[in-house]
Amino acid sequence: MITRHFLIVVFALFGSSLSMAQERELEPVEDAAAAIGSILGGKENGIAKVRVISDTEQSLSLQVETDGFDDHEYTIHGAVLNRIKKPMKEVETEGQTLPKGGGVVELGFRFDQESKSYSGSHMESHFIALTISKKDALLSKLDLGGENVFGDTYLYKLNKKWRVSGNEAMVIEVKLTPFRSAGTIQP
Repeated sequence: MITRHFLIVVFALFGSSLSMAQERELEPVEDAAAAIGSILGGKENGIAKVRVISDTEQSLSLQVETDGFDDHEYTIHGAVLNRIKKPMKEVETEGQTLPKGGGVVELGFRFDQESKSYSGSHMESHFIALTISKKDALLSKLDLGGENVFGDTYLYKLNKKWRVSGNEAMVIEVKLTPFRSAGTIQP
């Protein structure tokens, strides 16, 4: 009897951890620039898929699968955007070099908790922009307010809450108030 209950608990815990570990694919957003590009003739290279590998309250890891990009060396940069598609400077990432001919690159994003003070406990992001530019171009790292005009930018939906206060080992003290006396509780 105890073994059966133990197995049920183990399977329940194992099943819930598997569902949390599943990767999810981000959905591309068709904005005006993407619509014009598809009308004028699509690109031979680009981003095939973007998957979330790891998602915590203060970090995010994405797996970006690219096609093409075999004529030059390219880099990919990411920016987390708010509801009005403006970059959230509090979320940091480092650019990565794309493998020639396409392949898979992992991008990591981290919330910089020291950057500002916030009134709430969470901050929301709604989109992510991935920009691919030539690595050797002199102006490829020029940032014009979050817009990179010297590369191709791809926009994806990313609804995420970033924790801005506290930490993972945070202890919240709760004062318990008895409802009735212990003698009136029915077993």
